[in-house]
Amino acid sequence: MINIYAALPKMHLFEISKVCHWQGVRATITSVGAAIESALRGIEQAKQKFLYRIFGDAQWSNKNKQSNTLLINLVGYFPSCINSTLVFL
Repeated sequence: MINIYAALPKMHLFEISKVCHWQGVRATITSVGAAIESALRGIEQAKQKFLYRIFGDAQWSNKNKQSNTLLINLVGYFPSCINSTLVFL
């Protein structure tokens, strides 16, 4: 049943706050993990009924596990032209 809902076009249409835009995450050079966490939480909040807790509780801001350099390189691999937003759906 979940797959049916996920395939519906209306499930992919929602506005994302400016604080969650991809450009902002890419422009961050310190506390990159916190920027990623903030963006992901904002995306979840944009459509809570369907996205609540969807991104889990990954510790993006744990610099012992993911350094700023590693995260900068990671976000550099994602395309920056998807409506300038951090959207994986």
